[in-house]
Amino acid sequence: MKSSCTETARLLSESRDRRLSLRERIHLRFHVTMCRMCHVYARQLSALSRICNAASEHAPDCCPGKLPEDRKARIREAMKD
Repeated sequence: MKSSCTETARLLSESRDRRLSLRERIHLRFHVTMCRMCHVYARQLSALSRICNAASEHAPDCCPGKLPEDRKARIREAMKD
């Protein structure tokens, strides 16, 4: 992956969490327009975001917020192996 593509992937991800600067948005738009791979990645990232948002709206109680201690212990044990 080219360094410009790496930077574009980082900016695409960060744009989900914060407002990009004007310079970053221009770089992103220009690169995504010119690079087929980054264009596909941007579309996939958008689709994934929409799917996650839709899933969280339809199942708000699926993740109560805290993992029970016994499950945490099992995960810790599995990570040791």
